[in-house]
Amino acid sequence: YPGTPRSWSALWDERFRGRIGMLNNPFEVAAVAGKLLGYGVNPRAAELPQVRNKLLEQKPLVAGYFGPIEAMDKMVAGELVLSQAYSGDAMVAVERNTDLRYLVPEEGGVIWMDGFVIPKSSRRTVEAHRFIDFVQRPEVMGRIASSLWYATPNRAARSYMAPEVLASEAVHPPAEVLAKCQFFGDMGGGEEVRARLQVWAELTSD
Repeated sequence: YPGTPRSWSALWDERFRGRIGMLNNPFEVAAVAGKLLGYGVNPRAAELPQVRNKLLEQKPLVAGYFGPIEAMDKMVAGELVLSQAYSGDAMVAVERNTDLRYLVPEEGGVIWMDGFVIPKSSRRTVEAHRFIDFVQRPEVMGRIASSLWYATPNRAARSYMAPEVLASEAVHPPAEVLAKCQFFGDMGGGEEVRARLQVWAELTSD
């Protein structure tokens, strides 16, 4: 790429037709077009026609809508030039191929977090709590966060994280970058969710 791309608009660059990857997730894909159009990660019903048109405009350029690991495997192998990605998967890909770079586009993106949940119907709640307690031990969480290139809210674990992960702005974005990012939060009513899924069906149909 001629210079480092800074905007989601790079994923609409005609020069990379057939070498652009998007995630196999209707909400993440709609979020990209939403941010690019200035609507945010949860485009509402009135905004979805513009989001649809933007994504259909991109569709001929896209190599596919891939699972997150498959997308990064293709980046590492050089089959894709640009791809939407989850941050941890992207940073592992950068470890595997040092020619790759990860960044949060200037429009911002989606803020995410992983969490442990115990189903209400579980018959092993004691064991589940013990496992969660084990994972949250600082030395254990520090190793997990480092291997996945993830941030962690477990402050004590940071003493056990790899220095390069702890210092990475890709893992710990500056405040001015995070200010442009959003949680999905309220996805809207059923009608809006169905409308997004209808757009997705158009994108992924032959």
